[in-house]
Amino acid sequence: MNEPETYIFLPSGCLREEALYEYARGGFPDKIRKKIETHISECPLCSDALEGLRIQGDPVMMRKHIANLRTRMTGRLRM
Repeated sequence: MNEPETYIFLPSGCLREEALYEYARGGFPDKIRKKIETHISECPLCSDALEGLRIQGDPVMMRKHIANLRTRMTGRLRM
């Protein structure tokens, strides 16, 4: 994989979390979007993750909610 693809795909071949958010926002040039679309059409996990992002609406707000939940969970685990 070349440098941009390393940013987009995990070693497993699935999309990185940041790449899913960027794709959901309509980011990436057409050539990379096509690679992502091919992967999503073949990978139920990434397809479901993308569907969840789209159902949630604003990906930026979703990231904030996830960060907040992680912080709260980490705080509870330390108790």
